[in-house]
Amino acid sequence: MRVGHMSSLSQPERRLIWIGCLAILASSVVLILWYWPGSLPQDNASGVWTALAQDLARGIFYRPTADVFGFGGTRYMPLFFILHASLIRLSLDPVSAGVTMTLASAALFDLGVLCVLRELGLEWSLAAPLSVLAHAAVAFQVLTLQVKGDFLAGALNLWGVYLGLRYARRPSWPWFAACTLALLGAFLTKFTTVGGAAALCAWMVRSKRPRAAVALAATLGVLYRARAGRSRRSQRWRPAASSRHMPSARRSGSCASHSRIPSFSSCSSRRRFMRSGRSGTGVSASRRSTSSWSPC
Repeated sequence: MRVGHMSSLSQPERRLIWIGCLAILASSVVLILWYWPGSLPQDNASGVWTALAQDLARGIFYRPTADVFGFGGTRYMPLFFILHASLIRLSLDPVSAGVTMTLASAALFDLGVLCVLRELGLEWSLAAPLSVLAHAAVAFQVLTLQVKGDFLAGALNLWGVYLGLRYARRPSWPWFAACTLALLGAFLTKFTTVGGAAALCAWMVRSKRPRAAVALAATLGVLYRARAGRSRRSQRWRPAASSRHMPSARRSGSCASHSRIPSFSSCSSRRRFMRSGRSGTGVSASRRSTSSWSPC
């Protein structure tokens, strides 16, 4: 289970590892400072995460999938944008708050790598520099410039693995509860982190701890079913609520605006957009005829 102490490495080799890893970390920090604050390469996914957080800061937890005001059916897992919304409510700019969340999550990720390496038996003099080695990846560096929940999900997954390893060495319910909470937090940030919990459950079974594995799997299973049911309910179309506004909208020739939910500039463009599911020309026609899309 535990790796060796790599005592065969000489002092010059250890210094080279330190120099290389610190250079990687420095390049990542320089990249952040280069783009900050006005040139951050935010993509559409970053915009979705930010919109979810800004909606929640204004009291909207997931927009309706579709109604007379437009469309808002994205259902990312909520933990990251709940924390993001908390920073926005402290009067921080949405993008600045999101990047702050991303950088804090990246630091938590690096600390999680360090703890896992130490728990596996790697000495401090090597675990510390190697914990930042992930910053060498271009995808990792670009992700530090965007507002996404990937770092938080990965960090909580790593902390769940670390706490699971601690529980294997010192079996006690506090370690097991902390491991479960960390993995649940990772799951509440991204669906795909369930792979880490599955691997840990399989390892617990192989380590002759089936009860702990069953308890962890059952807890995550209940959460998954509850979250999936909530997502299905939120994606249902509510014609009764929408139809009340449709006659007046048709008579006036324009859709009612809403202060918190984006809307098309006219009902005709909205109807053309709704027909885009049948033909690809509906989207382009809607874009040509829509003069503005009001941001959240």
